[in-house]
Amino acid sequence: MPILDIDGDRAVLDEHYADKQPDWSFDETYSGQSPADRTESSQPE
Repeated sequence: MPILDIDGDRAVLDEHYADKQPDWSFDETYSGQSPADRTESSQPE
């Protein structure tokens, strides 16, 4: 998990990061697409 902050001698972790899907979204279910495939700019013209 990524570190958000250091508080004294303790690291504050980003517990929300554990909710992240493999496609980098925070949706409840995995879309099955890579992050590049989810963007409109990756679509051929």
